[in-house]
Amino acid sequence: MKTLIWKEWRETRMIPAAFCLLFLAINLFLITIQYLADHMHGARVTPPGGIYTVDSVKLTGVACSLLAAVVCGGSIVSSEASKGTMSFLTSLPVPKKSLWLVKAGIGFAGASAALLGILLLGLALIWVNFGWSAIAIAHQDPLAFLVMLTVLMLSAFTAVYAVSYAVSCLNNQTFASIVFAILACFAISGAGFGMILLLDGVTTQKLSEFNNHLITLHEFDYYLALYATLHNPESMIVATSFALLTLTVIALHISNVSFGATEEPRRRYLIPLRIVGKWTAVYASLGAALYGLYMVILFHVQPALMRQ
Repeated sequence: MKTLIWKEWRETRMIPAAFCLLFLAINLFLITIQYLADHMHGARVTPPGGIYTVDSVKLTGVACSLLAAVVCGGSIVSSEASKGTMSFLTSLPVPKKSLWLVKAGIGFAGASAALLGILLLGLALIWVNFGWSAIAIAHQDPLAFLVMLTVLMLSAFTAVYAVSYAVSCLNNQTFASIVFAILACFAISGAGFGMILLLDGVTTQKLSEFNNHLITLHEFDYYLALYATLHNPESMIVATSFALLTLTVIALHISNVSFGATEEPRRRYLIPLRIVGKWTAVYASLGAALYGLYMVILFHVQPALMRQ
């Protein structure tokens, strides 16, 4: 097992270094462009900070970190299939679940190493170019909110890696796996944002109807909890983090079932459909039960307590 772990790390260890260098190269390029612009015009061309700001460091850091998670997760299994070594790997006297766990762990370790390296480089660049005061000015929110935001970002990073790892287990070609992983992440993000916008539109419309006396308070109570969640940043962060962690669990379930599968790639894509269908049924049942409990408390338990 130690030999297998070392073999996987040897194949993965260059990816974090490559993305750290990519992050550094992008920032050095932006610094050069900013310097040339300042030199030509004698002042910042785009006040207050030009094209190279603390936000640009954050943006490039997030992009490189997520891309590192996609590459680490999307290549670690499909590379074995593309080289024809997957059958040899699964024939070793090691349980399939242990192989899956080693692959998932080493890939995530590589992605985490890239994230940590990019974070340290980003802090160094901000300190050199803007000073520590720039970080303090950019993060004036309460500590609890910053912790919640950090949890949200780590949840997104983990979900991106898990989805990419699941796609890697479903594909036989490394490049196709990475491309499909990127598309899957964009599709899931788009579906999530679309759902949020749809729910926000529905609840806002119901609020407008209530303000115009088109519906009663009793009817608006059905949408009150959802409206309060959508318009409260802390509640949205908690809900989004929970959704991302759920997506991580589902993606890991898909990768576990499809790891080392011998079916044709086309038939292999039926695996996530079956698993997503099962998880959807579970969460729909759980959501309906919790919503029913909320309605009982709102319309029966709470009035009874108030009468007493």
